[in-house]
Amino acid sequence: MRKFILIPLLIIIGFGLKAQQDPQYSQYMFNGLVLNPAYAGNLSHLNVTLIAREQWVGIPGRPRTQSLAIDGPSRNRKHGFGGVIVNDVAGKMHDLRISGSYAYRIHFTQNAILSMGLQLSMDNINTNFTKLYVDDPSDATISTNTVNGWAFNTGAGLFFQNKVFFAGFSMPEILTNNLAKAPYLMRQDRNYLATAGVILKLGDQVKLRPSTLLKINTEVGMQADINLLAVLKDKYWFGGSYRTSDAIVLMTQWQISPQWRVGYAYDLTTSPLRTRSSGSHEIVLNFELNYEKESQVNPRFFR
Repeated sequence: MRKFILIPLLIIIGFGLKAQQDPQYSQYMFNGLVLNPAYAGNLSHLNVTLIAREQWVGIPGRPRTQSLAIDGPSRNRKHGFGGVIVNDVAGKMHDLRISGSYAYRIHFTQNAILSMGLQLSMDNINTNFTKLYVDDPSDATISTNTVNGWAFNTGAGLFFQNKVFFAGFSMPEILTNNLAKAPYLMRQDRNYLATAGVILKLGDQVKLRPSTLLKINTEVGMQADINLLAVLKDKYWFGGSYRTSDAIVLMTQWQISPQWRVGYAYDLTTSPLRTRSSGSHEIVLNFELNYEKESQVNPRFFR
């Protein structure tokens, strides 16, 4: 029985020994700042997003993530500022990240905007391998050491949008920090993220929002999210995603009021972990403080 409990932990830690991975989000399209610092100040007002995620429910040591993102523009909308706090726990690995972002925005026209962003982050990483239950303590892939300390990193990104299209590219971690010494190498490797999407009008009351996210890690490889959401009356969102080699995602969102939005996503696991997991759950709560009468281009679609 202990071997079955250990299997998912080894999967999680095996990735971590090679490369410190960023948390997974199913509703990333509504929380752009966690992916790209160039998103800071993308809306014309203060934007606050809280996400709580329970991944691979039913598996001991499963990843659990909570994030809080706050961003807003300057008065002339040429500058954006934001901050993110992420608490990520996977097995015996605990990562608390605090980051700040700045974006400079170039207005080609009133509707076409290019943002260039920079990010500074600090990770407090605590990994206690001594608490792992292993059948073979001499296994060289498992460390008996404890990693506990802070790691500084920087990131950068680009984000373009107009009335009907958006695209972005970012590197949340530019530096490759070694967090533990060989032979138990644990480091932060570079992740490359690319996003793109469009808004298609099917009438006055219905819109479609197809989009995609590509995640490339220098050690793990590439993963793609392919998404399609339907928007009804600019208030109700329904749709889903396919995440390669991982999950099929069903999601819905409700614009409760001009200030509040709530969303839920359920991941149906398609990887070999599906025999041990009942899926993943994710809740998002968004608050917007619109302190200006004039709103930005498509603020509810390209957030």
